Amino acid sequence: MRTRPSEPSTYRLWLTENRPRLTRPGISATEVSKATGAEWKNVTDRSKKQMARPTKGSSSQEVSKVSQKNGGSPPKRNLTAFFIWLAENRARLIETVKPNKVLKAAGAEWKKLENKSVWEEKAKADKERYRKELEAFKGRSTI
Repeated sequence: MRTRPSEPSTYRLWLTENRPRLTRPGISATEVSKATGAEWKNVTDRSKKQMARPTKGSSSQEVSKVSQKNGGSPPKRNLTAFFIWLAENRARLIETVKPNKVLKAAGAEWKKLENKSVWEEKAKADKERYRKELEAFKGRSTI
């Protein structure tokens, strides 16, 4: 879930201002793109930096106002027993296998594990924590 809309790039801002000037009837989109690209290369770095300056009402300030209105951000989801176990054992697994094979090795080791009750209890407690935090969040939220 996106918490903040992405801000337009400097090129996108420049293009929004200059596209109408470069677009003419009968010219294909490809030709317009080539023309805008060629003209963008000639824009100085100083001009690009001036375009990139945040405005007074930047989107990050707007997002913080929205999250304040809705009572902050929602609580972090609860972890499953496997992910709690993985957090405790990842460092050991990284030492024995390549980093891109850690999850596969972890899954195989988790499957062979006979006594999972320790992590299942932690997962149950984390689920209860999430449920309580979610109730509190929904109670103060004004969506």
